[in-house]
Amino acid sequence: MKKYKIECTPDFQTRLQELIDFADGETEICFAPGIYQVRGSIRLSPWNEGLRFTSEGGAMLCGAMPMTDWHPITEEMCGRFHPSVQDRVVYCELQPGEIQPFRSRGAMRGSSVGASELIGDVPMQIARYPRQGYSLITGVGKVADADEWGAKDGELENGFVWQNDRVQEWSPENDIWALGYWKYDWANSLEQVESFDCSGHFQMKPPYGWYGYRIGQRVCFYNITEEIREPGDYVLDTAQNRIYLYPAGDLANIRMSNNSDPLFWLEEAANITIENLYLGDTCGAAIEAIRCDGLHIDRCHFDRIGSCAVCIVDGHAPVMENCTVHRCGDGGVVMSGGDRCTLEPMNGRIFNNHFYDIGCWGKCYFPAIAMSGVGIEASRNLIHDCPHTAIMYWGNEIKITDNEVYRVVLETGDSGAIYAGRDLTFRGNEVSHNYIHHLGAGVGIGTMGIYNDDTLCGTKMCDNFFEEVTRAIQLGGGRDFIVRNNVFVKCAPAVHFDSRSADIGTFWEEGPRTTLMDRFYRITRYVRPYGVTDRCQNARMDDGRTVSAMDSEYIRRYPELEGIDELYRNQIDVYKRLPGQALVENNIFMSRVKFRYRADDDERRAWDRGQEIPYTDMLYEYVESPRWDLKRGIAGTVGELEWNNNLQGEKADFADVDWSDLQVNRTQNVYQHRHMPANFSAIGLMEQYRANNPLNIRTRVEYIPGSGTAKIGIRNRSAQPASGTLYFMGSRDICAAVDKLDFAVNGQSDAWYEIPVRGSHPDGVLEVYSTIPGVRPARSI
Repeated sequence: MKKYKIECTPDFQTRLQELIDFADGETEICFAPGIYQVRGSIRLSPWNEGLRFTSEGGAMLCGAMPMTDWHPITEEMCGRFHPSVQDRVVYCELQPGEIQPFRSRGAMRGSSVGASELIGDVPMQIARYPRQGYSLITGVGKVADADEWGAKDGELENGFVWQNDRVQEWSPENDIWALGYWKYDWANSLEQVESFDCSGHFQMKPPYGWYGYRIGQRVCFYNITEEIREPGDYVLDTAQNRIYLYPAGDLANIRMSNNSDPLFWLEEAANITIENLYLGDTCGAAIEAIRCDGLHIDRCHFDRIGSCAVCIVDGHAPVMENCTVHRCGDGGVVMSGGDRCTLEPMNGRIFNNHFYDIGCWGKCYFPAIAMSGVGIEASRNLIHDCPHTAIMYWGNEIKITDNEVYRVVLETGDSGAIYAGRDLTFRGNEVSHNYIHHLGAGVGIGTMGIYNDDTLCGTKMCDNFFEEVTRAIQLGGGRDFIVRNNVFVKCAPAVHFDSRSADIGTFWEEGPRTTLMDRFYRITRYVRPYGVTDRCQNARMDDGRTVSAMDSEYIRRYPELEGIDELYRNQIDVYKRLPGQALVENNIFMSRVKFRYRADDDERRAWDRGQEIPYTDMLYEYVESPRWDLKRGIAGTVGELEWNNNLQGEKADFADVDWSDLQVNRTQNVYQHRHMPANFSAIGLMEQYRANNPLNIRTRVEYIPGSGTAKIGIRNRSAQPASGTLYFMGSRDICAAVDKLDFAVNGQSDAWYEIPVRGSHPDGVLEVYSTIPGVRPARSI
C-alpha cells in the first residue's frame, strides 16, 4: 500500500484532491495533527478505489472558519439590545453568503443543512426565549374543520397567538424563528416568523409546520437580539451579514461553522476507509455516500454536525463501527439500502458506536440510528440523551441486538426508544438482547420501549431487558409478533396489546383499506427513508418496480402473509378485518409494586418500603397480581393474544436488581417457567475496540416519602476515578431541596451522598440523572 502524508497548510485541500485523483490502487492518506478547514467537500468517485484516510491523532477536519474581526457595537446599533448588555456586545462583519441561515426543518422531512454556529472555548447558544424549555401557544388565528379524530385546531396559514409581555420588547427587525410542536407532540418543525404584533399574534412563512396549531402546545423562539442577555448568547443577522455576540471566553479562539456541503462526498467509490479522524463543526453532514461498496468508517469522532453525521444510501456491505457521535442537528447515522422488491440485502452494519445529544434541531424522526431497506444490523451501540427515538427501522431482515438505550424520548410523546410502524410487509425483523431503561416520561400519550406502531407486523423480540419503561413493548395492532424470554423490571405495563385495525368508528376503520392495503399489494424498491439528506435522496436511481406481498419471494420467506391476504379478500365481519395477534411466553415480570410492597401470606405480614403495615388479603392480591404486566388497548379483546408460561419474578431471581444488574439467576423458579437467562453483561459497548470510552456508572436512589432525606448511591464500574454533577427531578409534590449534587468516586468503587428532599406524597418518585456520558439515571421506588 502506498502511503502519503498531508500537512495542515492553507492549501492542504488542493494537495489532498491531487492525491485522490491520481491514486492508483490501494493508498493510505494520513493527516498530520491540526485543524483542517474543509471548503466544499473532499470528493471521491468511481475512479477511486481502496483509499484509506487516517491520521496520526489530533487531526480535525471541520467546516468552520476563524472569526477574528470583532468590534464593539456602534451607538446606532445599541437600541436593538437590552440595556444591561449594550456595553458588552460585539459584532463581526462578514461577506455575503458566509453565514448559513436558518432553514425550515423538522419531523418527517429530509435532513437539512444547519445554520451557522459559533464555536469557542466555552459553549455558546443562539439567543432564544425561553432560555430553556418551551412556552405554550395560547390561541389560534382561525379554526379549521374537524380532523379525522374530531379535533378542531388553528389553520397553519393564519398563525397562532402567544400572549406574553416579552414580545413587546422584540423588534420586527429581528429574523425570528420559532420551533414548535404545533399540534402533536411527535411532529415539530422550525419555521420563520413572517410578522408579529404586540398582542402576540404570530404569522409564519411557508412551508409552515404540520397539521395545524393547537392551544397548549409547546413553542420557543430563536435569533432575537433583545434576548442576548448572558455570556455566550449570539444572533445571526443574515440581512446585514453580521453576527452579534455577548463574549464568553477568548474572542481569538472563536470559529463559525459555515460549510453546507458534506466534509466527505462519496459516489460509487469502492472499498474506502475513513478512520481515526475528528469530523465536525460544520453545517452540513460529515460523510455522505451513495452506491459505495465496502465503505468502512472506524474510530471516528463526530461532533457539532449541522445535519446528520453519516448518510449512506445504497451500495453493499457498509460498516460504521467504534465511533462517537454527538451534537447533531438531525440524526446520527442513516443507512438505507437493499432492494425490497427482491429482498436483496444491503448487508450494512452499525456496530459499537456511542451516540448522544442527537436531533438537537430536527427533534422528531431524526434518531441516532435510522435504517431502511433490507439486511441492516445495529449492534453493541450505546445511545442516550435524545429528544425523540433512539433507533428507527423500516423494511425487512433488520437486526437490532445488544444495544443499550437510556434517557431518550425526552421531549416528545407517542414514541419509543426503538420504533417502526404502518406496514404489514416489514418481516424478518428482530429486536433482541437489548437493555432499554429509564426513558423520558414523554408527553401526551407517553413513551414506549419497543414501539410496533400502527399494525407493524412480525417483529421478533427476545432476550431484551427493560427497566423503568412505561409500555415496554407496544404491540400496536399488528400480527405475528413473538415476545419471548424478555425481562421486565419496574414497567407498567410491560406489554401493551391492541387490535386497532379491527376497531370501528375511528380513523382505523378506513386505515387498513387505504395506506396499509396499498403497501401490502404494491411494495416498492425503496421504503420511505426518514432522515436521508436531499443530496443522497436525489442521487438514488429508482426504476419504478413494484411487487405484491403475494409474490413468490415474499411468500417463500414469510408464508404468514397469506393469512393477511385472506383477511383482505374475505371482509365479512368487520371485527375480523385485521385483528392483532401475538405470542408472549417465558418472560419474567417484576413490576414496581413488587419493589415497594412485600407480603408474606404464611405469616400474614406486609411491608411498604421496608416499613411494616397491616396485612390484608387485598394487599397480598395487589402485590402478586399480574395485572401490572399486561394492558389491552384499542379493541384489545378482539385480538389473538397467547400468554404462556410467564413468571412473576422476585429479587432473588436477579444478580443485584437494586443496582440495575438484571442478570437472571438460574433458580428453580426461573427454569420452571422455561426462561433461559441471557447474558446481561454482553450488552452495550465493547470498549477494547474503541479509542475513547464513556464512563460506566450506575446510580441509585433510596427514599421514603416524608422522611426529608434521600440517599444517592454511585457505583463506578470504570477503572478510572470519576467526578461530575447529578441533577434531580421529582413527581407529585416530591422534589430535591438542592438543584444539583457534585460527586466524586474512585474507580471500581461506590460512593453515597445524602440530600434534603421536600414533599411527602406516598406515591412521589425522585429521579437522579447526569449530562455526563455514561452516568446512568435512577429512580426511587
